[in-house]
Amino acid sequence: MVAALNRDAQVKTLMKARARFFDLLAAWGIAVAQPILSLLGANTDFFIVYSVTSRGVMVFAVALALLPPVLLWGIGEMLRRKPSLATYFHNGCITILICVWLAQILKVSIGVHGFLYIFLLVVSSIGVSALYRSFAALRAWLRCLAVVPLVAVGLFLFTSASGRYALASENPVSRETGIKTPIVMIMFDEFALSSLLNGAGSIDATRFPNFARLNESSTWFRNYSATAEVTHKAIPSTMSGVLPKSGTSSTFADHPNSLFSLFGSSHQMNVSETITKLCPPSVCSGSKSLNAQSASASTKWSGLLRQLRSVLWQRLDSSQKNEMKLFEAFMPKEKVVTATTIRDASEQEISDVKTPATIIQNFIALQQTENFNKWLAQIRPAAVPTFNYIHLLLPHQPWIYYPDGFFYSTAEEEWQKNETLWETSVKQQRSILQAQYVDTLLGQLLGQMRSNGLYENSMVIFTADHGLSFDRGYNRRFASGDLKNASDLMQVPLFIHSPGQIEGQISDENVENTDLVSIIADRLGISIPWKMDGLLPSKKSETQKESKTLYFVDDPYGSAKRAQKKLVLSSAEFLEEVKTAGTSLTNTSDVLEPLYKTTTFNNLRGRAVSSFRIKQSPLAVTLDKDIVVQEPKVLVRGTFNQPVGAEDWFAFADGEKIVGLSPTVTQKETQRFVGLLPHLAGAKATQLRMFRIIDSTSLEEIRFTG
Repeated sequence: MVAALNRDAQVKTLMKARARFFDLLAAWGIAVAQPILSLLGANTDFFIVYSVTSRGVMVFAVALALLPPVLLWGIGEMLRRKPSLATYFHNGCITILICVWLAQILKVSIGVHGFLYIFLLVVSSIGVSALYRSFAALRAWLRCLAVVPLVAVGLFLFTSASGRYALASENPVSRETGIKTPIVMIMFDEFALSSLLNGAGSIDATRFPNFARLNESSTWFRNYSATAEVTHKAIPSTMSGVLPKSGTSSTFADHPNSLFSLFGSSHQMNVSETITKLCPPSVCSGSKSLNAQSASASTKWSGLLRQLRSVLWQRLDSSQKNEMKLFEAFMPKEKVVTATTIRDASEQEISDVKTPATIIQNFIALQQTENFNKWLAQIRPAAVPTFNYIHLLLPHQPWIYYPDGFFYSTAEEEWQKNETLWETSVKQQRSILQAQYVDTLLGQLLGQMRSNGLYENSMVIFTADHGLSFDRGYNRRFASGDLKNASDLMQVPLFIHSPGQIEGQISDENVENTDLVSIIADRLGISIPWKMDGLLPSKKSETQKESKTLYFVDDPYGSAKRAQKKLVLSSAEFLEEVKTAGTSLTNTSDVLEPLYKTTTFNNLRGRAVSSFRIKQSPLAVTLDKDIVVQEPKVLVRGTFNQPVGAEDWFAFADGEKIVGLSPTVTQKETQRFVGLLPHLAGAKATQLRMFRIIDSTSLEEIRFTG
């Protein structure tokens, strides 16, 4: 009798434990596992950035769905010696998960934010939690949802882009081409073609001597364009010749046919991908990889888990945030890091400090030089031809480089909705300076290839994924408004040096990025074994020759959804726009000439402070926090502590000489200033002085506070 009672008690205990587990599994599934896996299923980039292998993605999905509820349940069962404490813990976990679930429902369905959002969330969470504790029928219904995590994993693995990556075969579909030509290809990122141009349809050889020299022995496709606004769509199309499509990842799983698979059998691979993973591991991490160690970098699980917190927070935050924040580090803006600190710190150290996401971007930008140098070291003559490819996140924002490699840090967002024309001009000049640094890196590559005898008989390709726009009132990265900035986003450079080519050419034929594979194959005399959308210019119909297309395959982060799926432009009008884009530099010693040459007081730059009548101004200014730590200071901005005239101009001096200017900048009813100063190689930090310009002979010196 006693034994039977004990068995009944044990059965009841087990049934209650099972019920508690199913409750937690269901609540976790609907609150966290399903929404997160659904989101990450469409964003494979999340895993690529942290070097997660396909098998690692599978492990992640299963662990996210099952491990947390198992741990919570285990903790609750260990507390069973104190039943009341165990009950509080279990009910508390369920309440929190219900709160997380309801927060997402309120955000999506009602769209409220602020106090009303918090009020509705608290009231509804308390109500649902009370119902859960009071009604056994509701608890029984909730347990039926314990299947949600398993369903979420199944949908993630078998219906999403990330799932296709997780389940993909790592063996490439490749054929022996028989080609023994070395290939060198740089895929720049966010490279505005206009940066290179002089306003007359030519490369500004003063600012970009290496691009100009490259053009003397290569073909510049001046009428070349991108077909997508975002990297993870543009690069796969360029490397495969297939138009961008919605719902696809930038991995070999969705793009098994590419230049990597084409040359994987015949060439050794020197490949450095950053945001994409188009080269199969069996090619780029195997015996034929020259940099297998970097290609098979270990998974950064700690960084991924920190980012996962940011993803979950974004799901709960009802404020109007740019969706690009989704994959930026979620860190309070409490500490400013200098450029030197970024350069010397490790990735772990940068992630651990409470640093603005913009500073993290600075760190990534500074990594590009190191990545380039490692990649460049592998480009040398070899018995087996090499396929050398790097996706370089330059001249991508943040713009922190000067042409000689000098860099500085900034915590400023590189695009703001209501920035003034002057602020835009300063940022455009900074982007051009960074493009000039790219020209410096290009010079290193060409110099090395010419010195070791590789250049003449190699195929060398320089292009970019997409451009950017500096049109005032338009989004910098995405087609917006009436979409007139779309052509800026499509204008990117393409230079191809064919083996044995000794004379430069300019081609104005209509070429899009999907045509690049066809052009490469034609110049090497090989055929492509897969179906492509791209064509040789000579094979295009008259209609295809006359138009270019930008495909809106994804809703751009932070932009309004667009009903149309693509934008068609006139090829002839596109080319004419290119021929008039850019500015020229006449004074080789003044890299900031294009920014200042049309300003009222440009003639003051270079003059000694002692040549002016100086008096003290009642004005005071405060430099922005990220500017205070710059030494020497090259980007100068801050706020006035007192009202100034809307038409006033100000001058900056490096102690003894006027080197920069700024008008009054009114931003959100706040009067500010922003200027860019020259950097001289080897120059030490000097005293920054600021003046209000009275006239061409008189200045008022302004003091700095804070």
